[in-house]
Amino acid sequence: MDDIEVAYAEATWDTSSFPHALTDIVKSGYRGIFARGELLESYIDRQEIFTEIITGNDIDVAGSEGTLNVLDSNLIEESIQSLDLRLNFLQKCKANTIVVTDSSGFSTSTVEDRLKLYSFMNEIGGIARKKGIKFCFKPLENSIIKTKKIILEMLECTREEDVFIAYEPTTLTLMNIRPQTFLPLVVDRVGVFILSDIKIAKMKKDPTVKKVIACKIGEGMINLPLITKTMECLDYSGWVVVKQDYVKGFTAKSLLKINTDFIEEQLELII
Repeated sequence: MDDIEVAYAEATWDTSSFPHALTDIVKSGYRGIFARGELLESYIDRQEIFTEIITGNDIDVAGSEGTLNVLDSNLIEESIQSLDLRLNFLQKCKANTIVVTDSSGFSTSTVEDRLKLYSFMNEIGGIARKKGIKFCFKPLENSIIKTKKIILEMLECTREEDVFIAYEPTTLTLMNIRPQTFLPLVVDRVGVFILSDIKIAKMKKDPTVKKVIACKIGEGMINLPLITKTMECLDYSGWVVVKQDYVKGFTAKSLLKINTDFIEEQLELII
């Protein structure tokens, strides 16, 4: 998998610990770092300092994240301005990916709602492309794009050169989509591949309610070896981002070591 570069998301460190997080990630051999939205916000007026930290550690910025809300007329302008600021920030860092989620909070949608969203995706995706950045939309179970049918509709209604999908098997599993069988249908539009893992437990008070629990990569319900093998067979090229949420009893540094060992030994990804 020579065309794959592996980045690590710094989400388990405090924002104030970013320089230390970067040092740990670089020592582990990763080629890139993926910055959460909160981190970019904390440096949005200190671009030079952020760039200096990155340059000093000789690592690439794989990308960051943002939200898009075009269904609430009161938030459209604010949403677009926020994304534009982040795109400009990422361009200066020479990053090439932004992962965007729908923040409307709507559980249902009409065709008209979705077409409006797709139109904005095309517009912002075109702006991102001109800045050298891939606009990657990540479907979520609580967004209006939350089924296999609607994801395929989104890809059909958006320009293939401007809008990509952020492929995260964990979120797809929560949407009752089998990641390994869905990947062949969308691999040509995958802009970034996100590796994460979860466990699901039933609530004692109400067994019908499921609770999502963060866990170490490879310890949960996601069949990452099978999914990465499928990714390899389909000749995916681009960034693979390792995303780890906080796990009780483990430091960010210890999780980095555990996850790195699993990725190299079990997934055979070259870091």
